[in-house]
Amino acid sequence: MWHISNPTKIFDYIYSYDEDKEFQLIALMTKDKYEGLPLEDREALESLGIDEVDILDVWIKSPNNSIKLMKAKLLVFMI
Repeated sequence: MWHISNPTKIFDYIYSYDEDKEFQLIALMTKDKYEGLPLEDREALESLGIDEVDILDVWIKSPNNSIKLMKAKLLVFMI
């Protein structure tokens, strides 16, 4: 049987869950996937500003080879 680890443990090197926040929404996607979103959606996200959503450029380990790194986008919304 497969065991799937919690993403907060797998990606703890790029984001630490904040226990003091009431709500957190974290989205992680490859940079190519993010850039593949419709332009109007990306512009809407980016226009929200840092007070509402953080959009960060990060490097993540490749699922096929953990030695290789991939460019990714981390989107964080917290209340």
